[in-house]
Amino acid sequence: MAQNLADIAASPVISTEFVREMTQLVIDIMGPMGEIVVDDAVYDLGLEQNAIPESSLNELLTEIKAQFKRDDWRREFEIQIRRLQDRFRLRA
Repeated sequence: MAQNLADIAASPVISTEFVREMTQLVIDIMGPMGEIVVDDAVYDLGLEQNAIPESSLNELLTEIKAQFKRDDWRREFEIQIRRLQDRFRLRA
């Protein structure tokens, strides 16, 4: 566990602009509840909105994606989040 915490601490932090755009993407797909979904996912993983390590991105995206109850919403999220990741040069 200490190694895992050290890895997270050493990981670069995701830009707040990416987090903002990711949140807006979820809102665009899901509606106003999207903001709560993202906030809850960040909280559930013990992260902070303004200091999300890149090493936690995959887990965060998985947590968010699990909240989409409709397959078409989930597919749209997967397509759009990949584009956003490419734009920010992030890979989960």
